Amino acid sequence: MKKLIETADESARAAHTESISHSLKARKINIDHFSSKIKQFGQCRFYSGARWESAQFAEVASHLETQAIFEWIPLSKSFRVLDIGAGGGRWSLALANTVESITAIEPSDAFETLRERLSGFKNARCVKEPFEEFLDDKPYDLIIISGVLMYILEPHHLKKFLSKVAGMLKDSGYLVLREPVVARGERIKMGQVYKKSWSQAELDKCNYLEIIRPKISYTSICRSLGLQTVALFASHAPIIKESKFRLKFIRNLHDRANERFVCMGNIRYLIIAHRLLRKPYLWLGMLSNKQTMTILIFRKHKD
Repeated sequence: MKKLIETADESARAAHTESISHSLKARKINIDHFSSKIKQFGQCRFYSGARWESAQFAEVASHLETQAIFEWIPLSKSFRVLDIGAGGGRWSLALANTVESITAIEPSDAFETLRERLSGFKNARCVKEPFEEFLDDKPYDLIIISGVLMYILEPHHLKKFLSKVAGMLKDSGYLVLREPVVARGERIKMGQVYKKSWSQAELDKCNYLEIIRPKISYTSICRSLGLQTVALFASHAPIIKESKFRLKFIRNLHDRANERFVCMGNIRYLIIAHRLLRKPYLWLGMLSNKQTMTILIFRKHKD
């Protein structure tokens, strides 16, 4: 019996070690991936990391998302903000003039661009380390996580990550997630190929890795941590999207129409369109189980 227990313990330790190894490997893959995008982050302060994103589209998308989020969150000058996965600083730059302080975390080489852009703000602090290693005793009023959770492979690591986030929020503080979601089933993208599972050999060869989870994966974990759902909607609706039409001439028409209409000169009309379309577009995405970049806003319950 004792031998059986020892064998079980060894198996559990081996599985745990392998899980940590996978997570560290995945983290390095994706930090390297974002480090390779330094040029794009440097050219456009609104760049989010999407491969199809032009500077013009990135500025409009950033404006629409920021406008939409702060329709739900009563931003205050007294707010302490934590920006996890800050990239080139688009969220931090949008908020730095309107809050008490902002801490921007970015472990990739985009950190240098981030630090340079925020150097003119005395209330901004930049940290180059993974959030898992970040420590701060003073809680935050608002925490933003943009395109980070999709790179956390293991469910228990995801819950541990969000548990730490919840612990750093003030009572009645807000959490904003910007992540791609589906209605059901997980999708693992290795390079340019989607898979239902992965092996260590595939992980070793992979140069890009993400996991698209069902929306409920995030809402259920957050609910278990005392975070109440405030709002869910498609991040920038169908206004800005990569052309996926099969016929080339339709694809070209779509791209030309986007280029002409989707610009800051039309931002007032785009905001109205976004308000009308963002929820229906999310519902349609969930109905067809289509991957949709989604904003999820939560608020921490008072104890």
